[in-house]
Amino acid sequence: MATFEQEEAVKKELKDVLTGLTKINPKDLVRVDDLGKDFNFESGLQTFERTLKLFYALYESNLDNISHNILKNLLSQAKDAHSKLNAIQTFSPAQQQNPLNVRNELINQIRDAYDGYFSIVSPVIAYSIRKGTDFETLENKAQEIVSSMESVKNEQIKKQKQISLEMESVLQKVRQAAAEVGIAQHATYFKEEAQEHSTSAKRWLYTTVVAALLTVGWGVISFFIHPEGNNISKDIPTSQTIQSIGPSTSQIIQFTVGKIIILSALYYFLVWCARNYNAHRHNFVVNKHRQNCLGTFETFVKAAGNDQDTKNAVLIQGTQSIFSAQSSGYIHKEHEAESPNKFIEILRGAGQKP
Repeated sequence: MATFEQEEAVKKELKDVLTGLTKINPKDLVRVDDLGKDFNFESGLQTFERTLKLFYALYESNLDNISHNILKNLLSQAKDAHSKLNAIQTFSPAQQQNPLNVRNELINQIRDAYDGYFSIVSPVIAYSIRKGTDFETLENKAQEIVSSMESVKNEQIKKQKQISLEMESVLQKVRQAAAEVGIAQHATYFKEEAQEHSTSAKRWLYTTVVAALLTVGWGVISFFIHPEGNNISKDIPTSQTIQSIGPSTSQIIQFTVGKIIILSALYYFLVWCARNYNAHRHNFVVNKHRQNCLGTFETFVKAAGNDQDTKNAVLIQGTQSIFSAQSSGYIHKEHEAESPNKFIEILRGAGQKP
């Protein structure tokens, strides 16, 4: 059995030979510039490349724990390959009687020797790779990678669920916003109508005040206006005498009827203005009430939560406040608003129909 010193000596010699093989470029073995087209080694380029790759892989391998006999076999194969490749490097057609046959023989020697090289070198390379590879560590890393991928997968699923929930929440908010916008839009209609009636009511209020002042003023003025009497003059030779006689009955009636007609017209104008003012104030109050109803509708619906019966009651009450007649106090003999119970009964009856 060889000693460690002998193994180290063979190993060192093998490393030196392998170093020489790694320095050989397979393309340099073709030697087109030196040998020309007829005698170059271009046909053996692939054989040279795979042979040199095999020994280069051996050079990169860890040769620790390789037995002495295997090291000697490796050294023998390396020296043989180096010798054959060196013969190609030093080939000269001028020194050969039949240079073409010699060239072909050198290529065939490398090609035929490759099987022997491989059968001895490849197990050592495989052993070196197996020894230098920690499969347990690789397995642990593989498990870590699988666990990491599973974690990423679960995280992505969780994110997708979260995104789906957020999208659903956004969709609900969009629907809710659309409903609120629709309700707010209808409330705007009543707001604009209320503003128009409020403006008109103010105008009729000013007109009513003016009419009242005119009526009162005419009443005061007409109180101090009286019909004038008849003046009769008689010619008396001795003196001139003027006798004043009071108004006649026909004059009093004519004068009084004229004042009553004017007063009646003013009074009618006053009443007409007041009625218009009351009508516009009534419409203002009713539309303002409807606007406030729609403005607070969404608040009461939200407060009801999932109670569908309460939501239906709120809807019925809101519908009644919009479509039923409302009392404002500005119109005389206003009809009493329809009871909400009638609306409820109508809806119940419609729901019970097959």
